[in-house]
Amino acid sequence: MPTSKLANAQKTANMNNQPVGSTKSSCLCPKCGRQKHDTGKYPRSKSERKKALLRDANDPKSDLSANARKLIKANPDNVPPGYQVSHEEPLYTVPKADRCELDVADNMKTQPKKVHRARQKRCGDQYHAF
Repeated sequence: MPTSKLANAQKTANMNNQPVGSTKSSCLCPKCGRQKHDTGKYPRSKSERKKALLRDANDPKSDLSANARKLIKANPDNVPPGYQVSHEEPLYTVPKADRCELDVADNMKTQPKKVHRARQKRCGDQYHAF
């Protein structure tokens, strides 16, 4: 016999030492479903970064070296040394509560650290665009 959503919520609440009937849904972001991120440090999405890394590793037009592509394909959870994953529209351009909308793989690009840093300097294209 299938259990109801309320029964599942109560079981979860009891396992997490919360009062019966309470759920963690009030602590979740309504846009992305992750923990609320409207205050404090924004928790970056590692799954989206992983998607961007794998996409760029398979794209022959990306700025990745052959060795970097090999490292990403072997372990897509880590960014290769000398590279960074950049947000094309920086996260600081929106309030913390809305940053999950920009923290997606389509807004990320893997690039050499020097290029990423140069784009964010005073004369860089991202500095003046945002």
